[in-house]
Amino acid sequence: MKSRSTVLTVITILLFAISAIAADKVVVIPMNTSSSSPAIAGWAGGDQYETLTTTWTLYRTVTLELPGKGLVIVNASGHFQRIGTADSTGVCAISQGTLSDNDHWLIAGPMNVANAIDNLPFGTTRALPLDAGPQTFNLICKKLSETGTIALRNSHLNAVFHSIPNITIP
Repeated sequence: MKSRSTVLTVITILLFAISAIAADKVVVIPMNTSSSSPAIAGWAGGDQYETLTTTWTLYRTVTLELPGKGLVIVNASGHFQRIGTADSTGVCAISQGTLSDNDHWLIAGPMNVANAIDNLPFGTTRALPLDAGPQTFNLICKKLSETGTIALRNSHLNAVFHSIPNITIP
């Protein structure tokens, strides 16, 4: 049988999650009752249909207020949809800005009639050791060539922070 304090902790976590969903989609969850270092999570996503261009464009963003040094795990997912019959290749990246070097690209394609791919799911994850303060994470995407039309569909961006006071920040 669970103790009263365990039940109250679970209820508190659920209330935090419910109020975060209704508010700004950021939730603070104590990792355990003996820790003063909470985990913080944020997310953005939902129904979406965006035709990609050859310019990096920001599609999702999450900002977390980090209480100290720690590690943020950021995950993005969604799918690309080819439109028409021309070859299309989409690329997305998790970035703290609005540009990306090719070290962090997630490339999906070529999508074409010959290989019968019209919809292609994607997912990518990055781990970022960071300092305290506001930290913003973006899902940025583009298509790789002028030919073909490709859309970004139903993307999601999730970020989870855990305090690690002695982590090395590069």
